[in-house]
Amino acid sequence: MSRTPSLFQETRVSPSTPSPSHILHINTTDKTPSTTSLTRKRAHSEISSSLLDEDTYARHHLASSASVFFRPAHRSPRSFLHRVLSDRRVLEIQCVDLIQKDKSDCWLTFRIELPAPIVPGGVVLADGGEKDALEVFIVTGEEGKGRFELFTVTLRGGLLVRETVPLDFDGKSVVRRFVPSCFSFRRPYRVVAASSLELFVSLQDGGLMRLRREANDSGANWNETYFSEGGWSGTLKGMLSLRNRKTVDYNGAKVEANAIAAIAPSPDGRFVWTVGLDHMLKAWDTKTGKVVAVGDLLNEVVDDRKRQGGYTMGAEQGTLLQIVAPTMDADFADAEYFLVVHSPREHVFKFFGVTSETTADGVALVLRDTMSGRRLIPPVDEMLDTNIWHLEQFYVQAGRNFQGSRIWLRARSGPVCRTFTMAFDLLDDRGAALDLEDAFQHDWSVVDSSSLSVDSLRDLPEFRGLEAAPESSTTPSEKWLDFLFFPGRFSNASLETALNIYRQGRKLPKTSGKGLKAAEEPLKERITSAVSSKILLRRLPNEQPDYDGYQEDVHKEWNTFFTLVSHLHTRRHESIGFAVDAEKGLAWTVCADFVAPIRSSSKFELLHNNAGLQAVENEEQLDREIMRQIWPAEDDPLRSRIMAVAQQFRRFMSPAAQEKLRIESATHALTPNDEMTPADGLQHLYDRCGFANEITDDEFETITTSAECFNGLGTLTEDAFLSVLDDILDKVGDAHKSLESQMLGLYGKDVSIAIAQETILRVQGVLLDSLALVIFMAFELDETELSAEFSSTRVYELIMLKLRETELRLWLVSHLRQEPMKSGAKEADMITMTIYESIFIGDWKICQGSADSDLAELLTSSSLNWTFGLPLTAQWTNITTFVMANLLKHKEAELASEFIQFMPEKDSAWSTYLKGRMYLTTGDYALASIHFEEAASDLTQSNNTRLLNQGDLLTPDELIFFGQGPSSYFQHILSLFEKLKLHSHVADFATRALQYMMSDAELTRSLTALDSRKKSAPDSPLPDQVRDAGSELKLLRLQQTRDEILGRLFNALLQTGRFEAAYDTLTQVSNPILQKSNLQSLIKDCVKRDAVPTLLDLPISGDMVHEADKILHTLARQAMASSPLASSSSGPAYHQILFAFRTQHSDFRGAASILYEHLQRLRHNNGSKSWQKMQDPEDETLVRVFVLVISSLACCGEGEGWLLAEPIEGEGKRRCVTLEEVRAEFGRELDRRSEVQLGRFALVGGEGEDGMF
Repeated sequence: MSRTPSLFQETRVSPSTPSPSHILHINTTDKTPSTTSLTRKRAHSEISSSLLDEDTYARHHLASSASVFFRPAHRSPRSFLHRVLSDRRVLEIQCVDLIQKDKSDCWLTFRIELPAPIVPGGVVLADGGEKDALEVFIVTGEEGKGRFELFTVTLRGGLLVRETVPLDFDGKSVVRRFVPSCFSFRRPYRVVAASSLELFVSLQDGGLMRLRREANDSGANWNETYFSEGGWSGTLKGMLSLRNRKTVDYNGAKVEANAIAAIAPSPDGRFVWTVGLDHMLKAWDTKTGKVVAVGDLLNEVVDDRKRQGGYTMGAEQGTLLQIVAPTMDADFADAEYFLVVHSPREHVFKFFGVTSETTADGVALVLRDTMSGRRLIPPVDEMLDTNIWHLEQFYVQAGRNFQGSRIWLRARSGPVCRTFTMAFDLLDDRGAALDLEDAFQHDWSVVDSSSLSVDSLRDLPEFRGLEAAPESSTTPSEKWLDFLFFPGRFSNASLETALNIYRQGRKLPKTSGKGLKAAEEPLKERITSAVSSKILLRRLPNEQPDYDGYQEDVHKEWNTFFTLVSHLHTRRHESIGFAVDAEKGLAWTVCADFVAPIRSSSKFELLHNNAGLQAVENEEQLDREIMRQIWPAEDDPLRSRIMAVAQQFRRFMSPAAQEKLRIESATHALTPNDEMTPADGLQHLYDRCGFANEITDDEFETITTSAECFNGLGTLTEDAFLSVLDDILDKVGDAHKSLESQMLGLYGKDVSIAIAQETILRVQGVLLDSLALVIFMAFELDETELSAEFSSTRVYELIMLKLRETELRLWLVSHLRQEPMKSGAKEADMITMTIYESIFIGDWKICQGSADSDLAELLTSSSLNWTFGLPLTAQWTNITTFVMANLLKHKEAELASEFIQFMPEKDSAWSTYLKGRMYLTTGDYALASIHFEEAASDLTQSNNTRLLNQGDLLTPDELIFFGQGPSSYFQHILSLFEKLKLHSHVADFATRALQYMMSDAELTRSLTALDSRKKSAPDSPLPDQVRDAGSELKLLRLQQTRDEILGRLFNALLQTGRFEAAYDTLTQVSNPILQKSNLQSLIKDCVKRDAVPTLLDLPISGDMVHEADKILHTLARQAMASSPLASSSSGPAYHQILFAFRTQHSDFRGAASILYEHLQRLRHNNGSKSWQKMQDPEDETLVRVFVLVISSLACCGEGEGWLLAEPIEGEGKRRCVTLEEVRAEFGRELDRRSEVQLGRFALVGGEGEDGMF
């Protein structure tokens, strides 16, 4: 680790737009004059589809310069990130407010497209002043390729708080162009906005120009004023001067040595201070245009000869000058304001107090070097461990009376760019300057870099576990996908670009499939397909598949792919800007594809991030005040040392052992085994992870040496470890009552989630570090070498408890879902967020801080309060069931099935019920039924429903079924299965519901008794009448509910083919209409499923026989009318079924009637081919029908052999047909058949078929 202490840290988030509908394109070119073209909304696909190589990716997504601008504190929104993209031809502006007032958040991203590249440093922003607007000033142009121009883009307050792009917006209304007269032959160098109405532009030839406009003027009209050392009279001479001067190279052009590199107007606007590349500090009078003060930047005496041939700074200089005007008490100091300057020549800082004096020639300025004779040089060489660096930016936050102040530095050495800061008092309580020389040497701290950097990611426990492990149940591809797609870690654009580069390198096709579906294939699947596309499954010498070798090959390819991702990811983290929100006390770092507020480190982060400072030889070099901030308690240094040694120990372990430790410990924490003691748990981890062979002798010596800072491992006690574990979760504060009206902005939510993610991952690492060291000490060190107060089992128990909480929090912040931006939003307006944000973002509140707490402190405390504020241990069941209910409500079956690992095994009926709902969504219906049954005993009781419906899973209509007894509960369960058409389970739970209801006989007896009581006492008192009416209504409702359940049970039984049970069910229905309808369904279903024998075997009796007969008769007549010769192909032979049914129930006359009717219909259709077929003597159809009719009538008894024959299709009348008549008809049919067999055919066929040769 760095020897520089760390008090602050960056939390980086990627600039993103919720959806394409939130991008407002403003095209300033002349090529598209129409309003639509000026503001057309382009989808992300227009950009992402072209990401075929690294250069294209960089143009579209990596900013070349950027910063954050802050409007005054009373404005909202007020913080705006501006980034230069696309070869400096696009300026993108986004609101990055962390905390918003009410609903003043800005959802839009403004993309300003320009006709020429933006000059370096050519973007400045200003507040609208009297009008609520954001003024954007852009200087464009390219050396030797046309003129330079000034664009003014005015974004008014109404546009800044819109959620979507206005349809009637005209881009021309916000853009104005202006070309200063000198821009045709002089190149702009630096631009500064004194206000929205005044700009200062330094020119490459050393000139200074002021542009002013009136409040009602647009950006198309500016008044130009040129400054020169001789005043206005020397302006023209300075412009036309062609003297040969010393120049330096700058972006392909020449910049003169006296060119102004820094500009800062005085607080009263009377003077403008500048610093030139010639190392000269000047003050210009804005009224006369003259230089009223000039001197060397370090206040050294320089004559003209030395000045002309002296030191010249590089044209790419960073911050050189800042005007600081702190609030000062009366008579505290005579300085009106202060100049803070930095000289790159020796990296010296100067603090000048500025006062003004009135003289005969006007106003004179007096500079007083507050640190005269002292050299304020920050030890950046030591902090960056290099002597080649340059200062890119600095900023001084001045406190009241210039006390409690802070200075920020951003220094670069090649690709490494770090931010340093120091707290200081410039003045003492009497207003006298303090000596800061020693403070500038020793009081610096470094801002801890982002946890998203490639180096930080490689230190994560999950990255160590990416090595292919044959014993793991998770494949390398699954591990890599989880790592790469961790929320907020890598951008989709960088992964897409890496995939394209990878495909080109391996000569793979651009897509893994053909057509549109290939383009719509998810990114995860495309990456996995590409990585494994050319890997073959080889065979071992014994001809068995070599799966281990295959997984190793896959892992190697994933490493290759990650190398490409890492390169692009590193470019995303290139630091390009820095800004400080002085009013809120929050500094910002801007990277090529990240923006990061710099927040105060928490107590745990201070201990962890500064653990490397605890080497004995470093302690004396640390500032006492910084040490007090890092380690305020007496035992804090020991905690840091333990963290450092434990981290070092786990890093010595092999990746496979580390992964086993992570997985096995998480399993122990989430699924505790009652039969396994803590000692057994430690032994299991020791054996599974192979600790006996993990640490070499050299590594053990290194650990022993490191542990000497606390007198060796043998001195560590149980309390020492417990103190480390107690500190890893910061204590939370109370919500700040005065700030309750403030809410998180869009970026505030992203930053809070990022803080939660990086803190939870850091906690996980410390827990695993501590666990590994404890296991090693317990089994690898002799008991005599350990402290008598060291108890590995107690430490193990606490680690498991905290690891359990950590695993839950990590799961919540690492899984995503889609949520609408607002209720009723379209699918295109869905935004992606973590589960933790989706469920718990409403709990975020500003924490109570001290009176002087700034946003850097409040951001950390509030975010950690939100992250660790949930009392997981005390409320584990309630919280996990709440989350599970929420997942089920959102129909996220896959996430719910993952989350079940956090659900308590046997804790509450509600959690058991939720598990059943989860299994229902995943298709494990048997398990769902079991869990629903287990939960029934408690959920049916009224006193167990107060905690129900956490997560709003149940609708109000569903909630009424709980706490009302078993029958109501099982009705709810059968409804769940009914929606999925799982009829067998519906039948089971309908039966369970009926078991707990009054039977039909009991209901009937109750109603009868009630009627008797009413009749016996018609003049009973009114209360008794009301009571009886209520009882009757309740019984009738019970009867109605019972019939409803019976109907659902009947339908389920019918769908599953359980016809006997279905008939038994319908006999219990009290509603005759419902009963008749169910009987008809039963008969039709039996026939449809070829279950006629089952139908005939049903114990139909009583009135049900008559109803069944009517149903069958109706169906038979309908079938015969549509197809008299019923067959298997034409439909069911209902007449045969009815004949069998009537015969079975001894209705012989009825049986004969339906067959005789069938016979008549056959004769009525005697022209059909089927009838002609029946005339064949060999066909026995008619014979069988006659025999059955005759037999049936004969069974009616002597003298009762008759039937009523219905007319066919209204022809004729109904007539009585006797047994003798049927026998006569049968005789004639037999005679006809004999004649046909003898060859005597009828010449004319009549109804009786009597005409023969």
